[in-house]
Amino acid sequence: MKNNLSKLIESKNITITDLSKQTGIGRTTLSTLINKDQIPNNTKIGNLLAICKYANISFSDLFTIEQTYDFKKSYPLMQNGENLKIVSIESDNEIVNYQTLLLLRVHTRFSIDVELKVDEAKQQIYDQFLAQLKSENYQIPSDDGLTTLDKINQAISNDKAKMAELNTIEDEIESYFSENNKKIADKVYLNTFTQENFSHLHIKNKALAEQIELDNTSLSFDRFNKEVTETDLISLSNLVSKTSLSISNEESRPLFVEWQLGEDIYHEKRTHRIFKSNKNTAYENSRLMTDYDVIEKLISML
Repeated sequence: MKNNLSKLIESKNITITDLSKQTGIGRTTLSTLINKDQIPNNTKIGNLLAICKYANISFSDLFTIEQTYDFKKSYPLMQNGENLKIVSIESDNEIVNYQTLLLLRVHTRFSIDVELKVDEAKQQIYDQFLAQLKSENYQIPSDDGLTTLDKINQAISNDKAKMAELNTIEDEIESYFSENNKKIADKVYLNTFTQENFSHLHIKNKALAEQIELDNTSLSFDRFNKEVTETDLISLSNLVSKTSLSISNEESRPLFVEWQLGEDIYHEKRTHRIFKSNKNTAYENSRLMTDYDVIEKLISML
């Protein structure tokens, strides 16, 4: 437990001499107690109570229980869904240790130079596709302000077969570049798992749920929401982007991390957005008063 006594005494302009005189505690004992980062284990409770009484502070003000959070393990939800995982976070302090679950979704993209190549390839396809539509006597909009893709979409808006054909071509382009170029993470979404979410997982994927329970023997589904601070979230976001999950991003394009949390101590939903680059971190948060059901939707896809 972090010792707050030095700051408390200083804030109230109390000297060690005054404190010793009023409490009957020796100056040497007080000096040791005040100057330690942690309150010594052999400190008498009576001495602490005497200090609290004289300084007019509560016993709990004397120390801070230091809470730490760390990523423990991740579990892919689908064989081909490497960017969709359940991760367990371990919370630890001097009193209690527990684990909580999050759903992690990572949005990836190509690097800027590859994105330009993808756009060029798609534009060539769109030009060819539009020419084909003209040859098949489709009605093409004449508005010069429309892009080639806009003209195509308007021309085939009621033709499901043509829409499917265009989507297939676009998917083939994406697949080609994906096979030959590594994608980079630019958006990370983390949502807390509720007990209901986990019960649903038990039904959809019993083996995975049982493995999670085996690995995390002290699961809690509500404490993290209530206890985690903004500073903790920034620290955990660093772990997401740099170490535990090995997600890389470019210096020129910041990584976006969004935390969707369940009910806090005020019974409100919270959203925390963190924009990270190598040079700085921007942070904002807002409260959500509506239910956030993305986890149920994603699990239902399994």
